[in-house]
Amino acid sequence: MAPAFFVFVLDGIFTDQPIARAAWPLAVVWVAALLVSLLLRLAWNRWRKKKAEAPAAEAN
Repeated sequence: MAPAFFVFVLDGIFTDQPIARAAWPLAVVWVAALLVSLLLRLAWNRWRKKKAEAPAAEAN
């Protein structure tokens, strides 16, 4: 996303085109990446919790 952000900033500074044409795609990609990372983190935490509870259940 860094190259897209730099293009976004430089377009806003050096051209007369509105920056909104690049703002919406950047915002959508950013929100999608946040949602995907949140879902992966929740899945990872759930998997690790189940893995940590399994040996304790076998010991009893």
